[in-house]
Amino acid sequence: GGVMTIQNSVFYDNSASTSGGALHAASAITIQSSQFHDNSSSNYGGAVGMGNVAVEIRDSRIYQNQAIRGGGVGYNDSNAPGGGILTLSGTTEISANSASYRGGGCHCLLVKMQDTAKILSNTAVYQGGGIAGSVNLTGDAEIAFNTATYGGGVCAYNASSVIDGGAIHDNSASSGGGFYTDSSLTV
Repeated sequence: GGVMTIQNSVFYDNSASTSGGALHAASAITIQSSQFHDNSSSNYGGAVGMGNVAVEIRDSRIYQNQAIRGGGVGYNDSNAPGGGILTLSGTTEISANSASYRGGGCHCLLVKMQDTAKILSNTAVYQGGGIAGSVNLTGDAEIAFNTATYGGGVCAYNASSVIDGGAIHDNSASSGGGFYTDSSLTV
């Protein structure tokens, strides 16, 4: 099968008991020029839940969603490793989402941020206000104004992260306001 594409769409006021309040991706998907808001999941991915797959989001907004893991986008990490890779590009913004455990904005194995993608003003009670998982930050991408107990901007665990451009600023946490990691970090 090919890659499914969703474009010029709006998903709102949806809910799921397991994964993906608005959408669960069990195969590769590209989301372009779309909005996901006011969705919820009782476990992973308030807006978008993902299995062992790659998801790309371009020029889209994901905002005001909630879940236990991944208020905006969440990866079911009980799946085999190798998937759970999220690419944010263009003018994508993930903002004002919340997680009652980890990953206010995103809970993924790896989040690749490029162009002018932004993760702003998300909250998580425990880990990763902006991102819970590894990150590759490039271009003019930005992670800002997020809050959590560990890793206000990013809480990276069990994998390496790379920061080669972009900005991480104005995040807050008890430990690692901008970035908290238990693995290697290349800056």
